[in-house]
Amino acid sequence: MPGKKTGWIASRSPHRPNPIGLSLVKIESVNPQDNSLAVSGIDLVNGTPVLDLKPYHPADKPLDDQQVRFPPWLDSLQPLGVSWSQTALTQLTAATERGFKFYSDFDQAKQAAEECIKADPRPSDVRTKQEKQGKLGIFAVSLDRIDVAFKFTDKLLVKIINVHYWNDNEIRLPVRTKEW
Repeated sequence: MPGKKTGWIASRSPHRPNPIGLSLVKIESVNPQDNSLAVSGIDLVNGTPVLDLKPYHPADKPLDDQQVRFPPWLDSLQPLGVSWSQTALTQLTAATERGFKFYSDFDQAKQAAEECIKADPRPSDVRTKQEKQGKLGIFAVSLDRIDVAFKFTDKLLVKIINVHYWNDNEIRLPVRTKEW
């Protein structure tokens, strides 16, 4: 994808004309008292509505890896190296004490943040523009009840510099990375 036009469906871009996506998840538990269920393995951004659930059918699964096709640019993407500032680790510890919806402890939240950021969540046009200009910026992702800000220290290295917790009672403002 770097430098080449790719359709937004093929790119798995979070910037879509509508918020509808498709995920295969595992149902962990069902609570009929409050009409809720817990799932794992979800790859949605926090706040994404779940519109429908369908049962998994073995016929949906490809028979082998030869039946799965990937766009050619996928192999060229390299995962980012991720490190944490002491401030961000302290903030994540405090956020863990306040509680998450989807993560049960510090390690799960830390791993989720790292996995998301390793995949370089920047839009491809921003990534390409920054690489051409030699500029490295500050970005943020939202996971569960936290906004995680990270700064590029090199083309493939980032440092998580800030973790901001917000709860369900707060009016959540858009992430403004210039504040960090």
